[in-house]
Amino acid sequence: MLAPDFGWQKTRGRIARQFRVNIVFKTLLRVKLFRKLRKSYLQRKLSTSSPYRPLRDRMIRLLELRPGYALSTIQCSFLYFNLDSGEHLDTHQPYAALSWAWQGQKSTIPISVNGTLMLVSENLFLALLHLRKREVRMLWVDAVCINQNDLEEREKQVRLMGEIYQKATVVHAWLGDSDSFSTQAFDALHGMLQYLNWYETRVKRVVDPGKMPPDPKKWRAISELLYRPWFRRTWILQEVLLARQVLLICGKDVIAMNAFLAIINAMLHANSLHPILSFHPNHLEASGGPMEITIHQLEFLVQAHCEYVIDPLRRWKRTLLGLLVETRLAEVSDHRDKVYGIFGLAEDTGSLGYRNKNSEWVPFKIDYTIPKERVFINVAKAILYTTKDLQLLRFVENKVHVNDGIPSWVPNWAVEGRHSLDSPGSFAPLFASKDSNARPRSPGSWREDCQGLDGDHQYCRRRREISIYCAPDFSFDCDDNLIIKGVQFDTITSVSQLAYPRHDWVHNLDPHTHDPEEKQKLAQNVEQGLDQVCNWIDDCIKTASKSSLYARGGEVDRTLWRLLRGSKPKDDSDSILSSTQSVKRIRDAQSAASVVRKLCLSPCLDAEGPLAEIVLEAAVSQTEEKLSELEQVSQACNHRRFATTRKQHLSLVPQRAGVGDIICVFYGFEYPVVLRRISGDTFQFLGTCVVEGFDFDTAVADLLGAKDSGVKKRSTSRSYDTPGRKVYTSLKRARNFRIA
Repeated sequence: MLAPDFGWQKTRGRIARQFRVNIVFKTLLRVKLFRKLRKSYLQRKLSTSSPYRPLRDRMIRLLELRPGYALSTIQCSFLYFNLDSGEHLDTHQPYAALSWAWQGQKSTIPISVNGTLMLVSENLFLALLHLRKREVRMLWVDAVCINQNDLEEREKQVRLMGEIYQKATVVHAWLGDSDSFSTQAFDALHGMLQYLNWYETRVKRVVDPGKMPPDPKKWRAISELLYRPWFRRTWILQEVLLARQVLLICGKDVIAMNAFLAIINAMLHANSLHPILSFHPNHLEASGGPMEITIHQLEFLVQAHCEYVIDPLRRWKRTLLGLLVETRLAEVSDHRDKVYGIFGLAEDTGSLGYRNKNSEWVPFKIDYTIPKERVFINVAKAILYTTKDLQLLRFVENKVHVNDGIPSWVPNWAVEGRHSLDSPGSFAPLFASKDSNARPRSPGSWREDCQGLDGDHQYCRRRREISIYCAPDFSFDCDDNLIIKGVQFDTITSVSQLAYPRHDWVHNLDPHTHDPEEKQKLAQNVEQGLDQVCNWIDDCIKTASKSSLYARGGEVDRTLWRLLRGSKPKDDSDSILSSTQSVKRIRDAQSAASVVRKLCLSPCLDAEGPLAEIVLEAAVSQTEEKLSELEQVSQACNHRRFATTRKQHLSLVPQRAGVGDIICVFYGFEYPVVLRRISGDTFQFLGTCVVEGFDFDTAVADLLGAKDSGVKKRSTSRSYDTPGRKVYTSLKRARNFRIA
C-alpha cells in the first residue's frame, strides 16, 4: 500500500491564504461604535423601504452577491427562481445555499439589498463576506431570502426548504469565523483523511487519542471545532442530507462533508469521539449539554448519510415520529421548529392529518401563526389518527412539566434532554437494513408476529386473535382529550421516596485526563453519584420488603435486581447479581473513586510524574470495571421510582407517580401505563412503566377451562392445550379512559 501523499499541506495553505478575509476589518466589526457609524452612514445613503415583493407559488428569492473588496459594504440584489421550471426569471446561473447557525445574535450589521438597508447578524455577515471572497455569486439564505415578517410567506417557504437544498448545486455549511483552534483542527482532519483508505487497525489508531503519542493541543482543537453551535442545530439535518454536495467552511478553512463524515465514522468505530470531546474545557456538563447533543447529532448524521445518501435502497421509511425521536436533543431557536425543522426529511408528512369535530379532514401542515403547544397537539393527533399506532405514548415525559399548556398524553418536544424509554430496548430503528432480524408484523396487526417466538402453534394462534380483538381503539373529543379503550391492570400501593438520579457522571471519569485537579473533581463527582445510586437501591429494597409475594415467584433479591437491570424473566438467574451484591460492587467502585481523589490531593506523589500516572490510571480502570453494569441500570431506571402494587407486582413507575395511581393496559399498546384520576372517568397520563413479569396477553385476557362458569358466553376463541383439553380465551372487562 502506498504511503499517504502529504502534498495536501502546501495546497491547503495556499487556498487558505487566498480566501483569508482582512483581519483588521473583522476586528472593526466587533466595535459597537464602528457598527453605529457604518449603519448611520448607510441609512443616509440607502432607502429604508422593504426590498421584498410578493412571491408566487413555488417561487423563491435568490441573493446575488456583487464583487467587492474587504472593506466595502456587501451589496446584493434579489433574483427570482421558479422551482417547477428550474429556471431563473432573471438569469440561468445555478445557485448555492447557505447552512448556518443563528446563535441568537441580534441583527446589527448593515448590508445593501436592492439598494435598501438591511440589518443582519455578525455570523451571517461574516459568512457573506467569506463567500464573496470565494466568488460565490448566486446564494439562497433563509434569513434574507424569506421575508421573516410575513408569516404566510414564511410558512410556504419553509415547506419548500427541502426542495431548495436538493436543487442547490452546493450547500456551504458555515461554522463561523476561523481562529487558532479551527486552523489546527482542519490541519488535523486533513491529516487523518490521508489514512482513511488504509487498513482498519491503522485508521482506528490515527483517530484514537489513547493510541497516539500525547498531543492534547490537536485533540483540544478538534473538540473546540465540534463544540461549535452549527453541529447542534435541528435544521442542519435536512440541509446536509438533502444536498447534492456540502462544504464545511470555517473562515478560510474548508473540508468536504463526505470526507468529514468519513473521519467521524472512523472515530465512532474506534469509540474515540467521546474521549476527543473530553479534551474541551467544558466537557463536565449536565445531561443534554453541548457534548451529548453533538455526539448524538454526529451519530445520526453519519448513520443517515450512509443509509440515505450512499445506499438509499437499504433504508427504511422515514416517519415523522421516528425523526422526532432521533432529533429530540437538537437545538432550535423556535420550539415549533422541533417539528418543522425535520418536516422535509419525513416521507409520511403528505398523508398525516386527523378529522375534527365536524368530521372534516385536517391535514398537518407548517403553520407559524399557532403557538408551539398547538403544534405539538396537532402533530400528535395526526400521527395517532393516521398511523393507528400508539408508539407515540412512549415519549411522553411528565416528570416536572405539569402545567405546560398541552394535554398529558401529548409529548412535549420542547423539553430539553433525552426522552427515557419504558424498557432498555430502544425505539424501532429509523434507518435499518432490509435483511435485519426484526420480526415482521402480521398484515393489519399493531404488533410483531409471533413467528419465531418461543411457544407452540396454539400460543401463536391465541396471540394473533388477541391482537385482532385488542386492536387500538381511540378517538379525540373537542377538548383534545384522548378517549382510549383499555383494562385496569393494578393499583400502586407503595412508592420509593427517591427517583433514580441523573447518571451524567457515569461517563465523566476520563482516563486520558492528565490534569490532577480535574481528575480530583471527576472522582468527587463519581463518588457523590454512586452514593446517590446506592441510596436509591437501598430505598428500593426497603419498599420491596413491604411486599409478601413476588412476580414469577422468584427470590426477592434477584427479582428486584432483574427489574432494575431491565432483564427479562427468562434470563439466566446465575448470571444476575442480587441487588445486595450489586450495591457492594458499587460501593467498591465508590472506594476506587475515593482513591483517585486522594491520590490527586497527595503531596507525596509528583502530579506530572510517571508513578502518579500509573497509579491514577489503575484506580480509574478499577472504578470503570466496577461500574460495568451500572449503565444498564441507568437505561432501565432513568428518572423512575420503584413501586409495589396491590397484586404484589414489582414495578418502575414515572417520577411523579404516587400511591393510589392506577396501572392500565391500552388496547393496541404493549406497554403498561400509569394514570392518575382527576375526576370521574377523566385521568392524567403520567407515562409508561415497567412491571416485572408483565405480559400483554395475560393482562387483557384469561385462559379458562370448559368447566368455568359462563366461559362460552365470555370467550373469544377456543384452542387445545398440551393434554388436548379445551381452553377458552376470554377477554377481561375493558372500559374507555378519558385522558386530559
